[in-house]
Amino acid sequence: MTVSSLLIFMIVLFLALAIFLGTPIAVALGLAAVAELILQGEVPLMIAAQRIFNGVNSVTLMGIPFFMLVGSIMERSGITQKLIDFANSLVGWLRGGLCYVGVLTGILMGGISGSARRYGGAQLDHGPLHGAQRL
Repeated sequence: MTVSSLLIFMIVLFLALAIFLGTPIAVALGLAAVAELILQGEVPLMIAAQRIFNGVNSVTLMGIPFFMLVGSIMERSGITQKLIDFANSLVGWLRGGLCYVGVLTGILMGGISGSARRYGGAQLDHGPLHGAQRL
């Protein structure tokens, strides 16, 4: 067994152990990476910390939690349900209306927030779009 395959095996083993103990996956991945750096010993930990920080210090990556926050605020304030009800009143009566309601709600949320991808997280708590006709 080569050194690199042994290190990969130890990373996977440490990751599985951390997840089995109930550690969140993000923390388990970080701990497995730090354990690999300590076991390998070639890269000083200060340089590793600087590279990790520079990798996450990005305006683009900062937008992801803010989009999730706005989706949660929209869901808790009730605007998401109002958009679903509005879309349901427009196209819910059509054959396959549930699909149309989902698409129209996505279009409306994308127009409001500036991101069409965020609407999915805000719709999750409502389950199936109630009131729309089923096939």
